[in-house]
Amino acid sequence: YLSDATSGCNNQPLRAIIGTNDSDVTSGNPSLTAQYRAKVDDMVSKLKGYDRQVFLRIGYEFDGPWNCYNADYYKKAFQYIKGRIDALGATKVA
Repeated sequence: YLSDATSGCNNQPLRAIIGTNDSDVTSGNPSLTAQYRAKVDDMVSKLKGYDRQVFLRIGYEFDGPWNCYNADYYKKAFQYIKGRIDALGATKVA
């Protein structure tokens, strides 16, 4: 996990998930965007496999200033993850 605590609070994980064109998330093979999106899909697939209700808390304490979340990036990342939950048919994940 790439922590914003060690990367200058620049929201790199959120920017990677939403697929910004910033060089620090598009460089590499695979890119950070591809890596994070694959991890989201893996997580959703595992949660779906439990075959029970799962309440997923995306961005715990997202509004705390200590988390350095950019509100626009957070909203877009939340929407992306919710979209993947729906697309992968994880109907018991909320």
